[in-house]
Amino acid sequence: MNAVVENLLASPTLPETVARLNTALLAERQRRARFYEEITPEMKAEFINGQVIMHSPASNEHTEIRGLIENLLTTYINSHDLGQVRGEKSLCVFPRNDYEPDVIFFGPEKAARLRRKTLKFPVPDFACEILSDSTARRDRGVKFEDYEAHGVREYWIVNPDRRELEQYVLEKGRYTLRMKSRTGEVASAAIKGFRAPLAAFFDAKANLRRAAPDAGLAALIGSRKGDVRGNFRVQFVDEFRLHELVVVGDEQDGALVFEGLGELAAEAIEMGFLHEKNDVGPADVSLGDDDAGAGLRARGANLKTGNAAEDALRGEAANAIAAAEEQQLGGKPFSGVHA
Repeated sequence: MNAVVENLLASPTLPETVARLNTALLAERQRRARFYEEITPEMKAEFINGQVIMHSPASNEHTEIRGLIENLLTTYINSHDLGQVRGEKSLCVFPRNDYEPDVIFFGPEKAARLRRKTLKFPVPDFACEILSDSTARRDRGVKFEDYEAHGVREYWIVNPDRRELEQYVLEKGRYTLRMKSRTGEVASAAIKGFRAPLAAFFDAKANLRRAAPDAGLAALIGSRKGDVRGNFRVQFVDEFRLHELVVVGDEQDGALVFEGLGELAAEAIEMGFLHEKNDVGPADVSLGDDDAGAGLRARGANLKTGNAAEDALRGEAANAIAAAEEQQLGGKPFSGVHA
């Protein structure tokens, strides 16, 4: 780009060229204004280099992959309060062009600017495009260049035919290819802490197994707990953080809650909502037995993350929950789940 500008500045026809450019840009701005007036929420359309690009309906495969990726990101980002995820009908306004990427993410700063009636979205922090025959050239061409030039921190290009992900990360104003693979795990640079196996982008069962453990276990417990009273806390650990869930029950119904938790934990681990870690697994689910409960808490408190501050908080939380459990149930440990 700098070479083009330097050549233009050195040209004796610079005034004439600038005049032509200004005329072309004025006409383009007028077309863009009409595009904004005529576009409707039902349309899938983009404004690229002065042209309105109308998109044909997406294939079933394209729709499924887009949905799986959006589901993973939305579940993780919502459960960790990191911002907002939007889908393909969100029109992102760049200095010259307007795009509707397949999946986008806005960090807290940009997410705070979004309103219920927002129709024009800012440049996202993360964008994902799923290739098709009609879009591949733009996804790898003008969009790649525009995303790179205007601060999209991370860009994923997904190839459905090869079931392959290309991960580009913005470094010093240029995209660097961080990963190109059909197997393994991707770790996001723009979404703090997000990691996922590539299989989860293409397979519904793998996607379900990778869904956020807190959302998954909460849904499982919510579907089984029934009409019981009182509040009990359940503690478990996944690869990101310590979790606490509230389970409804009272002392008389406690045994039913404990029994249900044992079944739920086994099911949750099998489905991938909970992950075995440091030899803590289904066998460590306590059904109210003093020895089993004490052993479970001790092993849970020994889980280490490598972060001293976080480890200290986990230890304090484990001790506090253990004390509350014993007090609430008259000295009998409450069933806990660590995985």
